[in-house]
Amino acid sequence: MNKAFTLIELLVVVLIIGILSAIALPQYAKAVEKARLAEAMTNIKAIETAVKETLLSEGSFPAGMKFKDVMSTVELTGGSWNDAGTTYTTRNFKYNGSVSSSIGGSDADELFVEIHRDTGDNDLYRLDIGFYHNRTSKGCYNDGDTAVGTTVCANLAGQGWS
Repeated sequence: MNKAFTLIELLVVVLIIGILSAIALPQYAKAVEKARLAEAMTNIKAIETAVKETLLSEGSFPAGMKFKDVMSTVELTGGSWNDAGTTYTTRNFKYNGSVSSSIGGSDADELFVEIHRDTGDNDLYRLDIGFYHNRTSKGCYNDGDTAVGTTVCANLAGQGWS
């Protein structure tokens, strides 16, 4: 008696593996993106802490202050600064920060940070956080109209992001 698998049995096993993969891979991709977003949320909390500390000690952002200067008391994780002190880059995100004055004084009164989640040529999504006087503004943008961006922005909408 021959104890081998038949072609039908092999096809059924391959079909079952294919179905399981089709279900599991999208869930895996969502879990990976959620972990990446956790990095950004950790760094955003650090940025908020640094801004509050700077504003408490200085009253405003002193003239000529750069994003890196604001972050002098709190460290961001997982990346490095560019030479100008305006961009912090990690494996997953690029944090571009600018300090400016909306009221025309010598000291600045706002800090705006763009956080790009990109894969080289295009953004999967972008997070913007602005600190104006005593107000904070947070926005999530799916400029590339990606499925990942749609999911991330929908999840953040319930956490106070527009």
